[in-house]
Amino acid sequence: MRAKADNPDLAGIPQLPTPLRHDVQLYVQVYDVLYDMISGGQLKPGDLIPGECALAQHFGVSRGTVRQAIQYLEEDGLLTKHQGRGSEVVDRSKRNHAGLQNYTDMCREFCTVPVSRVEAKWIISGAGHWLSEQLQLPKGALTINFDLIYYREDEAVALAQRLIPATWLERCSVDPNSVEEMRAFAIDQVPKLVTDSRAEITIHTEVIPEISRSGEIPCFSISEIASDGEGRPVGHFKNYLRSDCYRLYLERHRGPR
Repeated sequence: MRAKADNPDLAGIPQLPTPLRHDVQLYVQVYDVLYDMISGGQLKPGDLIPGECALAQHFGVSRGTVRQAIQYLEEDGLLTKHQGRGSEVVDRSKRNHAGLQNYTDMCREFCTVPVSRVEAKWIISGAGHWLSEQLQLPKGALTINFDLIYYREDEAVALAQRLIPATWLERCSVDPNSVEEMRAFAIDQVPKLVTDSRAEITIHTEVIPEISRSGEIPCFSISEIASDGEGRPVGHFKNYLRSDCYRLYLERHRGPR
């Protein structure tokens, strides 16, 4: 049931059971109807569910009850809300192969909507003192500063900044005068070089202009120093992710105290 934002389909959504259960909170019963449709495949990744008002009328409950059910579905990673579009069913299969504990191109892998294209631009400049120390470079050594913007159709959803020592171009036989080779290096090859990274996560309430075309949407950034299998620094990466388009996964285990 591929519902559209301007014409959501209520016909396939079951009603609440009759009589209503008094031992289960009402919003949980609404949650359960939508959850059963998602887990059973009637609602598929990318499907938009009907709006709060339509669902409230369909179920015969208050809008607040529906809002609470949808909020919990979002918090549990089953739905994601997009400004101006509504709530969309999340592709949960990504949890099975990707997580923050495994290195990946997070701007692509963790996006809850399909990334349709990536724009790349870059400059070559000397590294400052902090970056030189982090990447084990002589002060002022040349780095390539890549800006990658990830798009869903015509809407920007993420910005990745990758500052990489220029020596990697020679190691990877990349021609700095070839636009195609530089673009392929930044988007496809660099993530494959990385084996380890150490990262920090920050919440941003200010606007990130490159990815805030739909309004002042909060973003979070992940700043990391990445290294290859031989311990050589690959670069300093900053990933700015729109909070309405990304969900991150992390498995945690109790370690030695």
